[in-house]
Amino acid sequence: MTNNFWKLAKVSPVILGASLFLASGANAAETNLAESEVNPLINAGEVSTTPLAFSMPTTSSQIVASTLAPSADLALSADEINVSDLITPGAAVSEPVIPTDANGQALQQIETYNNEVQSLGQVTNISQLRDVSPRDWAFEALRNLVERYQCIQGYPDGTFQGNRALTRFEFAAGLNACLRRIEALLAGTGTAPVDNSALEAIRRLTTEFRAELAALGARVTALDGQVTTLEGQQFSTTTRLNAEVIFALADTFGDRAFANGATPPEPRPGQNTNMIFANRVRLNFDTSFTGRDRLRTRLQANNITPFSGSALTGTNMTRLAFDGSNNNNFALSVLQYRFPVGPATVFLSTVGTGLDEAGIALPAAPNGGAGIISRFGAYNPIYRLPADAGLFVDYPLSPNIRLTAAYQVPADDANNPAPSRGFFNGQYTALGQITITPVPQASIAFTYANSYLGTSGSVSGSTGSANASRPYGASRTSANAYGIQARYQFSPNFILAGWVGYTNAINEGSPFKEKTEIWNYAVQAAFPDFGGRGNLLGLVAGVPPRAGFIRNSLNRDFNTSLHLEAFYQIKVSDNVAITPGIIALFNPEHNRNNGTAYVGTIRTTFSF
Repeated sequence: MTNNFWKLAKVSPVILGASLFLASGANAAETNLAESEVNPLINAGEVSTTPLAFSMPTTSSQIVASTLAPSADLALSADEINVSDLITPGAAVSEPVIPTDANGQALQQIETYNNEVQSLGQVTNISQLRDVSPRDWAFEALRNLVERYQCIQGYPDGTFQGNRALTRFEFAAGLNACLRRIEALLAGTGTAPVDNSALEAIRRLTTEFRAELAALGARVTALDGQVTTLEGQQFSTTTRLNAEVIFALADTFGDRAFANGATPPEPRPGQNTNMIFANRVRLNFDTSFTGRDRLRTRLQANNITPFSGSALTGTNMTRLAFDGSNNNNFALSVLQYRFPVGPATVFLSTVGTGLDEAGIALPAAPNGGAGIISRFGAYNPIYRLPADAGLFVDYPLSPNIRLTAAYQVPADDANNPAPSRGFFNGQYTALGQITITPVPQASIAFTYANSYLGTSGSVSGSTGSANASRPYGASRTSANAYGIQARYQFSPNFILAGWVGYTNAINEGSPFKEKTEIWNYAVQAAFPDFGGRGNLLGLVAGVPPRAGFIRNSLNRDFNTSLHLEAFYQIKVSDNVAITPGIIALFNPEHNRNNGTAYVGTIRTTFSF
């Protein structure tokens, strides 16, 4: 132990000099280096290969200045100096320690920066740095490092650039250069004199903080054992589990709805619903093989029965964004692999990929487990045309323009080799969209989708009236859909979004090729951090899909419904949110003879 402290004391001026070099390069007063890279393909909580981040003590530069100055007065605390932060426990002092990731990419970049630093030329006199003057607060410390210890290089233009921010790789390169100086000093080959007063100061520091350093060493040893245990017991080095659990308390109120201009009998029948308490559980296993890709495998179990159906509310307009039931039997609900191809992002899936992937629907707030509570209010229903399995490509044409293309089919068709089924002969949707972002806070998108729905597909994704969902009943149907979506963030606390959707449905099973036009539109308003950090107030107003008349159409809606929705998401903690919300439907099923229907819910979301 004594020999190690003595060796450390001999080279401490160089170590402290490295601290000054890094601290003054990052900032003149206080610096905290954080991660410099965020992978656009990996979401929060997913697999990433970010290099190790370094941080500097608040007053490290002041320590160097006071230690190297001949008349320095030492008044330091344990927070201001920590030799163990610079020397890895158990490693030889003469062996530089350079962090690296599994692929060696960080090491290569560090070496690149290190070579660049070495090529800048050794500075032997402080006057060679033309942007350093005696008026600078760290001038004396910098002069000592340059003239006594020769641990500083200047830039080719003769500057030091002391106020420029450091990257983590530059930090590692500078530290590595000083560690090499340490090797020379320990080997006795260095030419820089060793300041006896500085050595004595370091010896007093190591004596004073011996107990703290010993305690830190014990903590490091304990942490090392815990890391070893976790590595031996972890599920996978490349797979992360993230999950979402919803508890939903919900009910509906009002009269049952009737379609197609019908007059409800008297006395009006009430809605045949009772309050439900149900759940949805999603387990996502996200795997990355390169650090820029993601294989998502989702298992889902739920038992939230939709309120739609003639025996309940009589309309799909009462559906919740998170409803659905498989009697709480876990089943594969998403299997998707997304990866980069040049600047583009490609999605391949066999089940679970929607047409709203990659945020192209431009909603003002999230939906499903958080945010918007209604199925219609989540996003433009044209994105609910048949989809599940297939190909999805998102390509940036420029920094402000994105082109999105997709070919999707229902999973039940994709895996079925029977006639009129399969990947190319059954239901499908081919979508193209251009998204323009003229400024960071604003986006507008123009969408076209061509779809064949067969005899069972829903034209409006079960969000509007019965006529808008299946205008020709069991007859073969196709559709051409058009949409405009827009989103604008006025401030961090106010976001406005909306859409207009138009669908031309065609009766392919009739020689007359009847056509029905289906319109829908809505406006969303979101108020993040309303009433508290992490909370979200949201409002939605719009007209659910409504079937009009074009040619030879027998099924149409004669009136217009109005959808109003309000919710308030309360962030209880980082992992728990409670969202009470209410939906009001005026003239449900686009029939003014129907009374107003209401849906109320309290959704509790657990995420981990």
